[in-house]
Amino acid sequence: MRKEQKWKLNEQQAINDELKAKEDRQQDQRGDVERLRERQTWQARVAALPFPQYQLPKKVFKEAKDEHKKAEKDFARLQRQTEPNLLAEREKDAYLKRNEQVVPKCANMAEKSENQASNIKTAIEAKKQQIKELDGETAAAKKLSDKAKQDMPGLQRNKTALERAIEDRPADIDFPAYNERLREVTRQIRDIDPRREEIRLEIGSLSQHIKQRAAIIEQAEAEKASLNTQAGQQAKKLKRASPEAHRAWEWIQKHPERFQGEIYGPPIVSCSARDPRFARQVESALGQGKMIAFTATSRDDYRELGKVVHDELRLDRINIRQSGTPLANFRAPCTDEQLRSYGLKGWILDLIEGPEACWLCCAITAEFTLRDI
Repeated sequence: MRKEQKWKLNEQQAINDELKAKEDRQQDQRGDVERLRERQTWQARVAALPFPQYQLPKKVFKEAKDEHKKAEKDFARLQRQTEPNLLAEREKDAYLKRNEQVVPKCANMAEKSENQASNIKTAIEAKKQQIKELDGETAAAKKLSDKAKQDMPGLQRNKTALERAIEDRPADIDFPAYNERLREVTRQIRDIDPRREEIRLEIGSLSQHIKQRAAIIEQAEAEKASLNTQAGQQAKKLKRASPEAHRAWEWIQKHPERFQGEIYGPPIVSCSARDPRFARQVESALGQGKMIAFTATSRDDYRELGKVVHDELRLDRINIRQSGTPLANFRAPCTDEQLRSYGLKGWILDLIEGPEACWLCCAITAEFTLRDI
């Protein structure tokens, strides 16, 4: 009886759970039913409208839809047409951003290189001083070693004589004197052995000092050679030719942000002769003034550089040029074949290597032009 009652209770509970689930599902579907009824109501209202009144908005909607599709097609076509221009503009912006990042880095690298060169120069001077000190120590140690070597044969003879005297027994022995002499000889022998070890240690120390000095000399020579670069030689040459131009060039390299475009240094540092055999002829043709002249690529940079050089740095003997015309705008008066027929090998501008704006400006402002050779 109890078992049947329990079974009935479980059955009733299952029925209640099923009923509860159906009620929940009905509640969940109530929103869908209400929307369906609302849709049916609107469909009935639309069906009750006059037919022409319904067709007019429908036509307007269709025309608007067609216009929208046409506008989308026109927009896509305009995008395809303007894509190259937009791409070029984006590449230009990216290039400008890269330049903005590179310019400070170049300035920092130049400053670091200058500091490194100064540190290397100081280190070389310190190494030279160390070499002098080591040379003095080596000379003193060598003298000490030479003296020890000179004393060694005498000490060895004394030792041999004493050992021989000990071995040769005299006829009459004075035992107290003999014992005293024996103790003296023993002390001398004991003194010789430490001295020999001391000399050996001194020789080893001298060898170590010599090796250290050779390593220091080799390192100093390597550091000195690193300073003998082409850029360093050109800067040194500019400083000899014009200390004021050298000072202005150092300032320009440290402050590139003051200018809109590129400022080219004097041809003595920015240009070089393609053939070293004609270097003097090229320098003679340009002249000393043109070899130390600066070149600006715009009118604004020309004015800014003149203001910096004369007002801020207080430099007087500085030549500034402006280059705005490319080489392609100039025409040679004759062909290369005609030039060779005159017994000449080439044009003088073919012997110069460097930025076109720099050497072209110097060539145009000098006493000769593209017609000269």
